[in-house]
Amino acid sequence: MIEIEFTVGEADCVAYANYHAAHSPSLRRTYGLLRFGFAGLWLAFALFELLVSHSLAVALIWLLLALGWIILLPKSLRRSRRRTMRRMYREGRNTSLFGNHILRVQADGLVHISANGEGKVRWSGIEKVASDGDYIFLYVTAVSAIVLPRGRVLRGDCDTFLAALRTHL
Repeated sequence: MIEIEFTVGEADCVAYANYHAAHSPSLRRTYGLLRFGFAGLWLAFALFELLVSHSLAVALIWLLLALGWIILLPKSLRRSRRRTMRRMYREGRNTSLFGNHILRVQADGLVHISANGEGKVRWSGIEKVASDGDYIFLYVTAVSAIVLPRGRVLRGDCDTFLAALRTHL
């Protein structure tokens, strides 16, 4: 039986939100439409100004607006998401989410223990395992995951845990 104990804080949950937004196909599609859709519209305005009004100055303004939008929107969205997630997490105590957690690999599933209780997820209930180097995300639904911060492990080893986990998936 492989077990790992770790602690989760607000910053770890915000990191998950950022990871998920960057890797979710539907969110990426939505952000792409937002980013390039508006930029395309403004480029059309620039072309209109250039061809119909013959105003190079106004066309350049539309062009610069489109380029600025394409370049600055991703950073702005990340900053907004971080701020929004922090506010949302601060709306409650979140004692089941924040604090110490234990994950235990068993033959029939993954046991998750926190200050507020214990639960088990059968192996078929883990949708995927993802990692970005600093975190391991154990997706239990398409939009929610158990966040395991590599740098906040109290007991156990992330690589050993991950290897044991993968033998069951």
